Amino acid sequence: MIGNGNEIPIEIIEKLIEDNMIEKNVINSIKENYDKFNIYRIIKRKNKYEIEINNRILIIDIGGNILKIQNT
Repeated sequence: MIGNGNEIPIEIIEKLIEDNMIEKNVINSIKENYDKFNIYRIIKRKNKYEIEINNRILIIDIGGNILKIQNT
């Protein structure tokens, strides 16, 4: 888990992409669907991520497809 409820700066997100710790498709999908967002937590599961942004939890597969959106 990354973040633990604290905002994760975009520089850290970019470094995670660069280090292949998170797929670029996942972050691009968030950028395409949300104009303004802050990421507070990233949890990697087997083939998907749980990403908390702006009082929502997005379930996104490694291809960048948003599978589910939950309000927190």
